[in-house]
Amino acid sequence: MTYCLTAFFDDKASRDASVSTIELCDTTFGEIVIDAPEESGELRLYHEASQPLQRVRDALVSCPDAANTRPVHLVLEALAPRNWVALSQAALPPVCLGRLFIHGAHDRKRVPRVAIGLEIEAAEAFGTGHHETTRAALMAMMWRARQWPPKRVLDFGCGSGLLGLAAVKLYKAKALLIDCDERAISVARTNGLRARCASQLAFARRHDPPPTGSFDLVFANIHRSVLLQEARGLARMITKDPSRKGGFLILSGVLEPDASALVATYRHWGLVKRLEIRLGGWLCLGLSRA
Repeated sequence: MTYCLTAFFDDKASRDASVSTIELCDTTFGEIVIDAPEESGELRLYHEASQPLQRVRDALVSCPDAANTRPVHLVLEALAPRNWVALSQAALPPVCLGRLFIHGAHDRKRVPRVAIGLEIEAAEAFGTGHHETTRAALMAMMWRARQWPPKRVLDFGCGSGLLGLAAVKLYKAKALLIDCDERAISVARTNGLRARCASQLAFARRHDPPPTGSFDLVFANIHRSVLLQEARGLARMITKDPSRKGGFLILSGVLEPDASALVATYRHWGLVKRLEIRLGGWLCLGLSRA
């Protein structure tokens, strides 16, 4: 249970002065959370027990009028329990990119008839489509797919599985989703079942034996250090099939100061930059064989 003490003052100056008065009264705050909204003369204090807030209330009531710190009204109440995870998820708006409509369960009924819906809940694994790095990777895929829709996809560092799932839903591809985190793989597997495309998906851990065969589209939306460490392996996974123009590698999650080092590293392994997308201070690079 969470308790809230709301103190109403004549003005913000009185409210602000009250905090010092409470400290002078030697009141023990403990784990009290204090909220002083800018737009009002209110002071809100939160705690998991009522006793600390009662001590604060008594201290405020006992302040002399001359100190100009006594509130005009005090309310101590127990707050109803809330599912903060559900509230956070419900606050996320859908993401629309081309025909793709990425949404949470709360927007399930809002998917347009002409769109391809992909339900991804904000959970333990990264990737709901709201972050610039994810959106840029999807944009890069759509740019490439205008001429060469992917058929075999690798999502390296898959998180929620959003990127690989999007390729499957949009282009009827088959995808291998890899992550070092078992929880992420579990989340991605659940999302695949929800998207009704589990038969087109395979899963592996990052340190499992490398996958056999090659891919005409590879996503790597991960940290710079991993992009550099895995450069040789990622470059070797790109198909050499001339009918697929040698495949396409999408590196996302790149900061501008790191871009030149990444481009140079992948050029060493036979890939050159074909595309650059900038969103919110992040870069997404599209590379293919020289």
